[in-house]
Amino acid sequence: MRQKLRVACAAGFAVLLAAGPSFAHHSFAGVFDANNVVNVKGVMVRFDWVNPHSVIYVDSRKPNGEVEHWALEGPSVNQLGRRSWDRTTLKAGDQIEACGYATKDGVAPKSVSTSGISGRFISAELLTLPSGEKLVWANYGQRKCLEPR
Repeated sequence: MRQKLRVACAAGFAVLLAAGPSFAHHSFAGVFDANNVVNVKGVMVRFDWVNPHSVIYVDSRKPNGEVEHWALEGPSVNQLGRRSWDRTTLKAGDQIEACGYATKDGVAPKSVSTSGISGRFISAELLTLPSGEKLVWANYGQRKCLEPR
């Protein structure tokens, strides 16, 4: 009986060690505020085609003319590929709109902060492309951007 317990404990510990790198990836609820819906409209300046989340950088003008920098977190490269996206789907200078959720503390999560993100950061749920096409960019079950307003 003790031998089975030791084997079970060793196996459980091995699973925890192997899962260590996954802790670097953040959960939606741990970082974003599902009640703080944000709309951003502006010019795309950069599209980072990276895992675990792609990031679109947008410059948006406030009514007073001041530029506000935004980073829009989206799906992984694999998910984008399944949607027939590639690195050239969006181009610098494209006008886009996004609806998503602000971070709870106003800063980017540690897992993406090394990407050079500066400015405001949201988990984007819905994108409106330059063609006017609307697409669900990411879906974490919140769906507030998809509800009729």
